[in-house]
Amino acid sequence: MPGKGDKLGRFDDAMAFDDGEVVAFTVNAANGKQLRVHCPLAELGDIFSYLGQLAKAAGEMRGVPIPPIPQNHNYLADASCNASVWL
Repeated sequence: MPGKGDKLGRFDDAMAFDDGEVVAFTVNAANGKQLRVHCPLAELGDIFSYLGQLAKAAGEMRGVPIPPIPQNHNYLADASCNASVWL
């Protein structure tokens, strides 16, 4: 089983390549270590889903209830899906 790992510092250097089909970013640890991630845009959903499942499992371990889905307007859904907008 892997160890605890390094504390997350920040994300940097986000870029889009190949006409927006590929994205890359750097994950920086608080201790200065870095990991460059480079993946197809289509895989970002899988990455966020994986992290969401991890957050859910961590909340269940702590006995924290899952928050309800907001019933108000989702302003993020109105934003363009073009990654270059955010870079």
